[in-house]
Amino acid sequence: MIGIYCTTIYHLLVAISLTQNDFKNQEVILFVSPHFVDNKKIINNLNSNIGKKLFKKIVILNDYFGTKRYAIERKIRFFFFYRKAIDLCKKYTFKKFIFFPGNLIIASLFAKYISKYSHDCEFGFGDDGLASYINHDEYTMLSESQNQISNLLNYNQYLQMYKTLYVMEPDLVVDNKKFILKHINHPDLKNNGFKELIKKIFTKGMIPKCDILYLQQPFIYDSKKLACFEDTQTKSISKICNICKDKKLYIKIHPRTPKSYSIPSKVLKVNGTDIFEASISSDINDTVLITLFSTAAFTPFMFWGYTPKIILLYQIANQSINSSRLNKFIKKFKIVYSRYGGRIYEPNNWNQLEKYLKVL
Repeated sequence: MIGIYCTTIYHLLVAISLTQNDFKNQEVILFVSPHFVDNKKIINNLNSNIGKKLFKKIVILNDYFGTKRYAIERKIRFFFFYRKAIDLCKKYTFKKFIFFPGNLIIASLFAKYISKYSHDCEFGFGDDGLASYINHDEYTMLSESQNQISNLLNYNQYLQMYKTLYVMEPDLVVDNKKFILKHINHPDLKNNGFKELIKKIFTKGMIPKCDILYLQQPFIYDSKKLACFEDTQTKSISKICNICKDKKLYIKIHPRTPKSYSIPSKVLKVNGTDIFEASISSDINDTVLITLFSTAAFTPFMFWGYTPKIILLYQIANQSINSSRLNKFIKKFKIVYSRYGGRIYEPNNWNQLEKYLKVL
């Protein structure tokens, strides 16, 4: 038996791909703690015949996202783990368990109960987007409050059982000294059945065909320390509107961004709750993606193999804040991307950006 634990829609997308491709003809139990908008609808779709054909069992844990009870429920489970999860750990012999990064105490508890009954189980983390490539060492680093709980209940020994990292592009992982890297196969672009399956489970509609798609990020809503990035984002959207007046411009709002977020009237908005990776088609190859450093700019290639032009703006914001790992990742990504015909532009200043925009 293979176990997979997810919290986000992107995790679910990758988990379904794993089940359809890498673990085809193997039994998989999916554990979901849905930390996303529209979770009821998506969970209902999973619990229908669609999901039953994919997974041996689908187990929903803590489906109170959006309420105060969500955080309370999660903390309670640090001390009293989910009974239905423990029962399945006893009932089945797991050969693999993949935890898509979320709360590391929960990761420790899964390892505790699975290893108790499945002594040879391999534990690994799943592809979480850009974080898996540049911040993977944090997957075994507890926060201060988590560390206090872990020391009290001796959970850290179980967290150290996670030795493997499953990613779409192992060659792009930066400064890895901790994990055995395993490749997740890309979905087959010729497999229309898989595309239709993803649409049925996740999407309300496809990303409209457009010339430019701006991938917005919720900087000031995540931290006041990121204000310089927010300033760059706001200014860049304004410049694009002024320079690319004859282009069809859409902005993809990040799911964590409040509905009150203001954008220029001439920019068309794409719903923030739809998952980007499940809402794109080969039309994305004719679109220019612009963002500071949103994971969504890389995933059309990393998940599907599409190669849209990408303009990254992070260097304009404040070079002193840039992560050396992010720079290493982008350098690696550009090499791989170019092999498949993809192109990335990284303007250092506003003048360079204006030059790029004028020749689009």
